Amino acid sequence: MLATVASHGLSAQGTAAASDRAACSYAQCALGISPVLSGLDLVRGARNERVGTLNFFWPHSVRPFLLGNDSSVYHADRALHARVIGAALTDVAGVIVAIATVRAVRDHGLQGNNIGLALGGVALLGVSVPFQFSADAHLSRAVWWYNAALAR
Repeated sequence: MLATVASHGLSAQGTAAASDRAACSYAQCALGISPVLSGLDLVRGARNERVGTLNFFWPHSVRPFLLGNDSSVYHADRALHARVIGAALTDVAGVIVAIATVRAVRDHGLQGNNIGLALGGVALLGVSVPFQFSADAHLSRAVWWYNAALAR
């Protein structure tokens, strides 16, 4: 039931975004990407009004702001998929490094298993980076396709 309510809310936002897009100029409606500490903000217009975020840790879809163009929606979906994988890896890596840190403090230094645990967490963080970059690239393509449709 919650999924139904959530998806209805997203499609209502998407319909509003699509109709708003038809009623405004490129300068008002074109989307851009702005880096922030927690991810990438999706911004609209010359004022860079924040309309969504593709977060590094708890990703949410930016699809509702890109509806009306199949290519932009495709890339928005791919961005979310890659970001979910990257975020899961990043989150697990953070927990592993935190556990290794707490154990190192408790044991008065990195010893034995703590070193392996810390290195494993750092390695997992490294594995997450290509997924995060892939998500960034797909979000960029989604915005490009959205803006290309506005220019017509």
